[in-house]
Amino acid sequence: MAFPRPRPARPELPRQRVQTLQCGQGAVRAARFNGETAHHGDTGDTGRERGETGDGGREQELGMEATVRCWDCRSRRPDPIQVLDEAKDGISSVKLSGHEILTGSVDGRVRRYDLRAGQLCSDYIGSPITSVCFSKDGQCVLAASLDSTLRLLDKDTGELLGEYTGHRSTTYRLDCVLNEQDTHVGCASEDGHVYFWDLLEGSLALSLPVGQGVVQSLAFHPRLPCLLVATQGQVTLWREDTFQPEGDPDT
Repeated sequence: MAFPRPRPARPELPRQRVQTLQCGQGAVRAARFNGETAHHGDTGDTGRERGETGDGGREQELGMEATVRCWDCRSRRPDPIQVLDEAKDGISSVKLSGHEILTGSVDGRVRRYDLRAGQLCSDYIGSPITSVCFSKDGQCVLAASLDSTLRLLDKDTGELLGEYTGHRSTTYRLDCVLNEQDTHVGCASEDGHVYFWDLLEGSLALSLPVGQGVVQSLAFHPRLPCLLVATQGQVTLWREDTFQPEGDPDT
């Protein structure tokens, strides 16, 4: 007689603050994981973000102008080898995945550049985009905008798969994320919280109070239920309730 397999445990969301870093350098504008570690930056008034494609051969830069510029890192030449200038307003977010570049713009459009095929796909959201990201499985795109709404889109067709509301995003550039298992979508908020929704059901799963001011930046670890949050002049690290830090006497 065959017994049914037990249902897999629901993925845990980060609810426990395990570390706080007081930066002492004004407002922290960006906090990111770099492999297994985390780093942060104070961008001042510039608003610039960089990254590398999967082959390590190119670097992208975005600024307040409406372009994304690509350099060949191996040649060290100062001039960009490619300029993506289709946006009609400032580029607010850029993400890289293998041979694809995903951008969000204040003009209300999400653009995906397929560098291998030489193709551009553009989806119109309407409200200024503040952040974009790929799902871990590479099938979907998540976009946050200034109408206090997250939208999940099919990457290839642009079909709207889900909408998520409840946070506040009307003024600032705020990050959106997916958790390490693609089961929940999350977003920073201007009310000092981080919100997570069930990706399929659309229901609010967690409202995490992280500070008194605007949550400036957000990053989710690629393999662990681990969240990095920047708010005002500090960066905090959050883990699931069952996590026990090293050196805990109960471990």
